[in-house]
Amino acid sequence: MKTELSSYHFDLKKDRFWPWIVALPLGLLCWALPFVSWWGLIRTGLEDNTSIFIAFLFLGLPAYLVGWIFVYTFMEGLITRVSFSDTEIFHRTPSLIFPLLWKTKKIKIADIQNINFFAPYGFRTAILLFIQRGNKIKKYFLPRFKNQPEYLREFLAFSKEKEPFGEGNPTQKNLSAEAMAKEKMLEVANANQLSVFGWDRLLRLISGILAFTVIVGSGYYCLQLPLSAFETFSTGISVGMIFVLICLVLSIPIASQVLIWFFAKKAIFFVFSVFNINSDTLFLPSALQKILREWTKSETVKLSLTDFVFWCVLFLSILYSTERILRNYNRRNRSRELYN
Repeated sequence: MKTELSSYHFDLKKDRFWPWIVALPLGLLCWALPFVSWWGLIRTGLEDNTSIFIAFLFLGLPAYLVGWIFVYTFMEGLITRVSFSDTEIFHRTPSLIFPLLWKTKKIKIADIQNINFFAPYGFRTAILLFIQRGNKIKKYFLPRFKNQPEYLREFLAFSKEKEPFGEGNPTQKNLSAEAMAKEKMLEVANANQLSVFGWDRLLRLISGILAFTVIVGSGYYCLQLPLSAFETFSTGISVGMIFVLICLVLSIPIASQVLIWFFAKKAIFFVFSVFNINSDTLFLPSALQKILREWTKSETVKLSLTDFVFWCVLFLSILYSTERILRNYNRRNRSRELYN
């Protein structure tokens, strides 16, 4: 009998959660932007109800979703715990809606019917529990912590007498031997996909830089407006975040790019006009225009705010679509390696 709970958690370094600590201020900034925009809109003379609608609904939802990515991932690495007692498993995770809070899920060991130790879960591999709930079997995912063999032994201790299976797994007689064999197969699968994951990481880096360029660039353009620098810059980056979120949604290969090519400029102009900004009349400063003309070998080229956001959104959509293709390929390839 256990007198104390045995608890396991992510290692911020080994499980690669430490970059999200650095990026956390960006997420908190995203959550603060609707309040800043509301304050700025009121100062422009808009009615209170209109300012609230634009700041907290039109802008607030995209800003919250973008910030949620940073905050939830950070809190997931910090808060997640899996603890074991003689009769129950306790899984602590951040709240899905507001990740600064957390909740604990209790799972009775007696209700666990089967276990899949190598279930695909996004870009990770998770432990999938098949739990009896009345006449139904429900699935529940638990994290796989890296370099913590004691964590896996906790499952082996209460599952040796069960006949485990995973979706697509053969019937197994010896869970320990099967887990070791699967671990070897997982290593081979990972080795075979190093180049693919390398491209995926490169695309993520480039798309992250481009998304940052859209957000900050939009704020930089808006500094030309006859208002305080703080108000104009915060409004510009707020609108930039809206377009980044739209790109995340418009990540269907080919179809998204066609929609952007034909309709994006009108949509960009409309969104900026909601904030009383004419994006067709804001251009790069003369010094940057000179560099652009020298680079393009054209004396007439101009890059308005509308054009700037359009090209960034188009390329960002292409990058997100390519990431989506690679992600689907990786998932199918990993499934074939692990379960065939």
